Amino acid sequence: MKHWTQKLEISYDGSDKTYGIYIKVQGDIINLSVKYKSSGKESYTYEGTDRVTGRKVVVVTKQKLSWYLNNNGVESHTEVESPKGIIVTVPATYTVFSVVPIKNK
Repeated sequence: MKHWTQKLEISYDGSDKTYGIYIKVQGDIINLSVKYKSSGKESYTYEGTDRVTGRKVVVVTKQKLSWYLNNNGVESHTEVESPKGIIVTVPATYTVFSVVPIKNK
């Protein structure tokens, strides 16, 4: 099932090396705080919490999260590709979803 996000913001706090991922979709807010954990073959893993619920989250990307800070992503919704996506897992609820950023014009 696909939903268009109303807002997507990715930020970085250099003082504690934490990435913030803020997503608003259909009135729901997801506000994550994650730190780099490890990298593997073609993937980067970040762990942290959902600031709204306090639940543990795991974020996996094929690009470093820092790549998204520079307005990187796909050109339009017709070019959505999984390598450009951010995969979020909430283990406590078995929830998995992905977000594909579209560049600001």
